[in-house]
Parts: sequence; structure tokens; C-alpha cells
Amino acid sequence: MRRQADGDYNPDVSIRLSNIPASVDETVIKALYHKVVGNEKEILRIFFPKDYVTGERRDYCFINVSTKEIAQNAISKLDGYLLEYAKLACAISKKRQN
Repeated sequence: MRRQADGDYNPDVSIRLSNIPASVDETVIKALYHKVVGNEKEILRIFFPKDYVTGERRDYCFINVSTKEIAQNAISKLDGYLLEYAKLACAISKKRQN
């Protein structure tokens, strides 16, 4: 995890990877990134959000990387990739409006 000088987490650039099969976890995402993109060390953080009501993991995750160039490269290789039975969708994550 990358930290700013004041100690707060800096998410840098976030990629949203969608349509992830339920059997896939962080280890599989790292292995997939290594296989398809090439360098899993570019990953700063992987986060799987949970449904507020059920507590179940959602079918997408966020992958934080340090630069937009790294993100664009990863997106170009991961978008449309077939993982198990699912075709992945990958895009730059948009910041939530409060």
C-alpha cells in the first residue's frame, strides 16, 4: 500500500475489474495480472467490495496502480479476457461523487 507524506492512503489510479466469478480471490487476480499484463508488482492494492445488505462479495474488484499509463496497459490486456466462464470488463474507476 502506498502512503502519502501525511500517512493517509493514496489510491493513485484505480482500475475496476468486473464480472469476476465467485471462486476468484485476490491470489487469482494477482496471478492473472502476472500472466496477462506481466508484472504483478505494479499492483498497490486489490479491494473486493461487499454488498451492504447481504455481506456477500460483489462480482467486481478495484486494482490500484501508481500511474495512468500502467492502468491503461492493464486495461488493454484485461478487458474482454475470459476467466473461467466469465468475460471480464476492465476500465478506469471513476471517483464517487458525494
